[in-house]
Amino acid sequence: MRSSAIVLAGSRRLAAKAVQIILPLALVSACATPLAPAADGGGLPEKPDLVVGAVPAESAAALYIAQERGIFAAHGLHVKIEAVTSTSDIIPDMLHGTIDVASGQFPGYIAAQAAGTASFHVLAAGLSSSPGVNEIVALRSSGIGGVTTLRGRTIGVNALAGDGPLLVDSLLATYGVRPAQVRFRELPFPAMGAALAAHQIDAAYCTEPYCTEMEQRYGARVVADTDQGEARNLPIAGYTVTTAWLKKYPRTAAAFAASIVAGSLAADSDLSVLQHALVANLRLTPQVANVAATGSFPTTVIPAELQQVADLMLQFGELRHYFNVRAMTG
Repeated sequence: MRSSAIVLAGSRRLAAKAVQIILPLALVSACATPLAPAADGGGLPEKPDLVVGAVPAESAAALYIAQERGIFAAHGLHVKIEAVTSTSDIIPDMLHGTIDVASGQFPGYIAAQAAGTASFHVLAAGLSSSPGVNEIVALRSSGIGGVTTLRGRTIGVNALAGDGPLLVDSLLATYGVRPAQVRFRELPFPAMGAALAAHQIDAAYCTEPYCTEMEQRYGARVVADTDQGEARNLPIAGYTVTTAWLKKYPRTAAAFAASIVAGSLAADSDLSVLQHALVANLRLTPQVANVAATGSFPTTVIPAELQQVADLMLQFGELRHYFNVRAMTG
């Protein structure tokens, strides 16, 4: 299963393996997601010291690379990264100003804005799904041999609302299984393998590189890939701020977005750079990082693709009414 993912990833990067990773600042800035210019026409970031709450996963690769390679520093930023279980958990911290940027899934912010809790802006893209990046895995001894055998089982997810339940629900529906026929248990991605081994959960929704780690360390096998049906190529994660924060710190937002674009270009152009970032920041073995499937790291936020997330949320009950994501991307 992993070999095909490696071939796809390798073919995408083969022509660019020799590309320098530290890009000229002029090029990086030109590639960044456009933001409104500051009223004074330029200058240093208003807030150079930032705290980023990040779900530790492949989806944060651009963040890790920008930190490791001095890209943030070159843009006048000093970034502190705090690991979180789910970005939905840190919405109160963002509203109180103790977390500046969230790196992770989108559904929590879409739901909060749709409910009128707060207003958010997607500052930069993070990761889009590809085959092998998000899966459901189970131990060989579990008796789970396919999606339909998940009925009545407990599935580990990193949040009880968000990408995990959304992708699992979409997958179940494809095979005629109702979401109410499974149970979810909330666990951080790094803890899911041990939970499987201890039979605290029957299966796990995982994202890379944790899917590969559970296969190698615990002998788990893939039950199904979630990158199919209406969830195919879904935007999995990105970088989100409150609208109030964006208005207060426009130059900081532009500098951060440009840094993430540079990190994304590095992740997509040199597999060894991506693998190093995962090993160094997620405490993985090189054996796991070297064979983990990789998604794509977009350099722009495409509203039509993000709308897929909101539409799936409406379909599976995470939203009560239609929500237009352009409210978060305009």
